[in-house]
Amino acid sequence: MCLGDHTDWKMMAILETGALMENQFEDNTSHFLSILIFKLCLNGLVVLATHCSLRKSFIGYFCLSLFFADFLLFCSAGSIWLLKNPGDTPGSLCFVLSHFSTVYSLLPVPVLILGFLDHFVNLSSSAYPVPSKRAVLYCAEMMLVWAFAVFYTIQNNDSQVHEATLSNNKLALLCPIHGSQTSTFFCLALILLIVWVGITSWQLVPTLCKAISNMDLEEDPQPTVLQSDLPFFHKSPPKQQRSLAVSSLALAQGTRKQLLLSITLGFSINWITFLLVNSISLLLDLAIPSYMSFNLLWLLCVNSFFIAIIYWYKSDHLGTTHSFPDDICRWSFYKHVSREIFPASQSSLPHGIYSVYGQEQKEGLLV
Repeated sequence: MCLGDHTDWKMMAILETGALMENQFEDNTSHFLSILIFKLCLNGLVVLATHCSLRKSFIGYFCLSLFFADFLLFCSAGSIWLLKNPGDTPGSLCFVLSHFSTVYSLLPVPVLILGFLDHFVNLSSSAYPVPSKRAVLYCAEMMLVWAFAVFYTIQNNDSQVHEATLSNNKLALLCPIHGSQTSTFFCLALILLIVWVGITSWQLVPTLCKAISNMDLEEDPQPTVLQSDLPFFHKSPPKQQRSLAVSSLALAQGTRKQLLLSITLGFSINWITFLLVNSISLLLDLAIPSYMSFNLLWLLCVNSFFIAIIYWYKSDHLGTTHSFPDDICRWSFYKHVSREIFPASQSSLPHGIYSVYGQEQKEGLLV
C-alpha cells in the first residue's frame, strides 16, 4: 500500500492506519508480505525456466543475486511480522523497506552499463560453463555494484516514520520509499523504439508476420553446409563484373534492414505484454516501489534487448546463435526467417561461371 509523490520522496508506504480518536491501528505488514511472496513465486518460475542461460552472462549472474536479495527482503519483513512488538514494528519495517527500496533504485543504471559491455565483448563466446576468469569477473562486478548501492544507502537514506491524515480522516503511519524510474522509462523507450522500427518498415510487416505464422517455431533451422572434394581455383572476373561489389553493399544494407525488422518482431512477440504493463503504470503514475519494479523479468527483458541490438550489429561475425545467453527469444529462427522470406536479389548476381582459364561458361559444370 503506497501513496504517490510526498515531499522529496517518490512515494510513501502506509505501514499502519487507525482512527484519529483511538489508539488502535491496523497493521499492513501482511499486505507487504503477500506482495513479496508473489514476487518470490514469480522469481522461482523465472529461474526454473531460464536456469540454463543465467550462468552465461553478467546479467544472468546478477539475476541470481537479485533472487537471493528478494528472499532476504522477505525473510527480514517476515521476521518482523512474526516477532512483532506493537511499539517497534512500524520503525523496524520502515527501516527494512526504505533501505531495500533505496538499494534497488540504484541498481538499474550500473547493471545496464555492465550488461551491455559484457554482451558486446563476449556474446560470441557465451557457452556454458563460462571460463573461470570471466566467472570471477562477473562475481567481482556484481559485488561491487551491490556494495556501492548498500554503502550509498547507509550514508544517505532516511527511514523515519511519518504521521499523516488520510482523506478518510484516518491517521496513517507512513514510510518513505523509492521507486525505480529507470526501469519504467526503459520499458517506455523500448515501446517507442519498436513503434519506430515498425513505421519505417511497415511494407514488410504483413509478409513477415504471415511467414512466421506458417513456419515451425519448435525447430531451430540448421544451416546447409556444402562440401566438395574437388580443388578450387579462382580467377578474377572481367572489369564489368567488378561493379557487383558496389551493388552488393547496397544489398547488404537492405538485408540488415530486413534482419532488424525480423529481430524487432521476434523481441516484440515475447516482451510486448511486459513492456506495455510497465509503460501503462508509468503513464498512470502508479506508485510501484523499486523492490517490485526492479525484478528478474525486467533483467531478462534487458538481456534480450541487448542481444538483439548486438546480434543485428554484428550479424556478419557472430555466426551461430544457439549459444546466446537467452532462453526467451529464438534468435536463430528469426534470422532464418529474414533470409527465407526476403532473399537476396538474384538479378545482381553473375549469370556465368568463370573457369580457371578466365572464360565464361554459359552451361553449368557437372561435379
